[in-house]
Amino acid sequence: MVDPPPNNNSPFSHTDWSSTNLETYRVSESARQHSEEIRMEAMRLMDQKQVKTETSQVDSSCRLKERTEDIETWREKLQKELNYLTSENEKLKKSLDELDHGKVQLKRPEDIARHNLKSREYRQGIDQVDDTVQVSLRTELQEIRRVREEMNQLLEIVERQVEKNESVKKKMKHDIVHKECAFGIDDTCVELNNMSSKIQSNPGIEQEDTTRSTPLSWNQHSDGNLKGSTDARSKSVELRGKVDGLLGSACKELMSAWTNCNKCFNERIKESENARKVSIENLETTNHEISEIDYHIKLLKQSIKDKTNPLKLAETRVELRTHRPNLEACSDVPHAKLKSEVDELNDSIKMLKAKLEEAQEARAQLISARASLQQDIRVKENSLSIDRGKCMGSRVKYPHNQRFMATNAAISEYTLSQPGSYNKCTARCAYKWCAALANFTMTHTVEVRHITDTDLKQINISK
Repeated sequence: MVDPPPNNNSPFSHTDWSSTNLETYRVSESARQHSEEIRMEAMRLMDQKQVKTETSQVDSSCRLKERTEDIETWREKLQKELNYLTSENEKLKKSLDELDHGKVQLKRPEDIARHNLKSREYRQGIDQVDDTVQVSLRTELQEIRRVREEMNQLLEIVERQVEKNESVKKKMKHDIVHKECAFGIDDTCVELNNMSSKIQSNPGIEQEDTTRSTPLSWNQHSDGNLKGSTDARSKSVELRGKVDGLLGSACKELMSAWTNCNKCFNERIKESENARKVSIENLETTNHEISEIDYHIKLLKQSIKDKTNPLKLAETRVELRTHRPNLEACSDVPHAKLKSEVDELNDSIKMLKAKLEEAQEARAQLISARASLQQDIRVKENSLSIDRGKCMGSRVKYPHNQRFMATNAAISEYTLSQPGSYNKCTARCAYKWCAALANFTMTHTVEVRHITDTDLKQINISK
């Protein structure tokens, strides 16, 4: 085959063609190398970012897990402290009820003391004396008022503490609810993964600052709630101790005043009984003396009457001898004797009449003394009726005694019949105030039994 003849009209030479091909190869090679470098760098970058993404994601999950553990730890602490505070506040409320019950029960001895003072206003005469019973009754009322004032002051403090405890509880509950909510959110975040259906795109969310605290302030807030609760519990325990102390001391002091007043009543009753006994003995002696003086007056009158005829006889003889004639009217021994006899009889009658007047005056004095003694006995009996019947009869209502109230129907009936009786609170009452009264009654059994048995006799007698 014959080669074609060269084309002298071609724009490129073989050299140009070869150079162009070489350049094309070089450019493509360079592009391939650059592409390979980009691919290698991309692979390395993707590997690095994948590792970093996985590391960051794992770290975030760990941080979230740690956060949920912190939240759960604080929540458990707060819940535990809330349970403690709730229990303590219930105890404080019970102490508040105890204190309020004790305050209400103060009305019982106060009404009795007032009733006693009012009843003793009806004493009569000299028995309206400001004796030890009056003093002890006023002292008992003063003690009751003092104890009531202390109870009122402590009641206000306890009520404020209960309100404060409720406020602290409310704060802790809110904190616990918030932590439970945060725990739920963070726990959900921990559970999420790249394949979760709940994940979605939120562009720019990272730019928003919705935080309201720092880890330090967050810890301080929860720690502050815990400290506030422990402080409130400590104050509550202190107040409960004060309530128990006040109830114990007040009960002891009031019962001491009650016992002292009962002793004064018993002493006064014995004193009045002795005075009445002496008055009765004096009345009996006076009545006997009146009988004696009446008999004596009767004898004096009879003696004066017995002197009448002898005087008449002597006077008649003297008068007859005045009729003797002339010198026969001699001042002889019979005449002197008759005149002497008349004088003696007149003197005797005069002395007897004077003695009769003395006897009659003495009788009048005895009658007056008898009336005074009878009045004094009536006054003493009235005082005894008031002190032993009305006053001590009402004092048997306080303190209530399980043995007497449960077994002694007469006293129970008598107590229920009294106005202002506080029988809602029985001997089996579980409140500390009433338990303290029952304990006092048991430790002073002999004394209480004596008072109760004495009043029971009076009640039975009156029936």
